Amino acid sequence: MPESTAAAPPHPPAGSRVRFVLRIVGGCVVVAVVVGIGLVARELTGGDELDLPDRVDGLPAADSDAGLEGLDPDRRSAIRDDLETGYEYNNEEYSSAYDGAEAATRIYRDPDMDRRITVVAVRENAGPPLPVQFDDPELSGATAPRTELVEEGDVICLLGRGNPTDDEPVSILCHRTGGDLTVQVLATSEPELDDVVDATEEVWDELS
Repeated sequence: MPESTAAAPPHPPAGSRVRFVLRIVGGCVVVAVVVGIGLVARELTGGDELDLPDRVDGLPAADSDAGLEGLDPDRRSAIRDDLETGYEYNNEEYSSAYDGAEAATRIYRDPDMDRRITVVAVRENAGPPLPVQFDDPELSGATAPRTELVEEGDVICLLGRGNPTDDEPVSILCHRTGGDLTVQVLATSEPELDDVVDATEEVWDELS
């Protein structure tokens, strides 16, 4: 008996193949357009923009209405202009240091100037803060390290002391980083470690 063979499936007409290919290409174009619209929308709405709050750890921003309360309009305007000029310069320097990453700066202080902190945020993982040198207090005869690194949960802080006999820091820089965000808070007016850590966590929660 002659050997039987299975019949090959018929080829679709040329027109059907063309329509099938066009549907695939059309689908890819639609996906590309949707993705492109999303990226453009992200750029237009400032998806990576860092907006620091008007108040941190109970302190009003120095350029906010609360921070300028009681001043006459001309004085308020002059202070705000000076602060914004300083912010812009600092942001540009941070952005340049981190390959164009978005950066934001703001100063917070109480009306009596007893407490003052500077907050910087940048859309980049900056790694941990490190001093130029760690001093061994036993070698220098100091009662505490000139620069001391401490960890409080996810926050790393550098405590700076002015004199070898100082136990209390004259400056505290706290730093939290992860993913594409870094937050730094610097306090120089009789700083308390817990306050600076709380401020760092507060800003982190606001921006992350």
